[in-house]
Amino acid sequence: MNERKIHVNKDSSILFKCTTNKCSASITVDTSSNMIRESGKYDHEARIKEKIRNVIRGMKRKLQEDLSRPIPQVYEEERAEEFIEISKNSPR
Repeated sequence: MNERKIHVNKDSSILFKCTTNKCSASITVDTSSNMIRESGKYDHEARIKEKIRNVIRGMKRKLQEDLSRPIPQVYEEERAEEFIEISKNSPR
């Protein structure tokens, strides 16, 4: 988690908040670094893994359709398509 120390509570516990844009995840830990509280949903890794799977699926599909295509070219095309898809779904 990309975190930042936000606040030290009276009981010496520390609140950390995720610094990724539009993420509401936070945790509170005690002085021994044991998690006391967790709030918000942190799923950045899951979204990144899904994007990678989408690129690989697209590459497999294109290479099965035309085995003579260079793999680096197909990879770049799929990355570009995924970037365009992400851009369409991003709030502006």
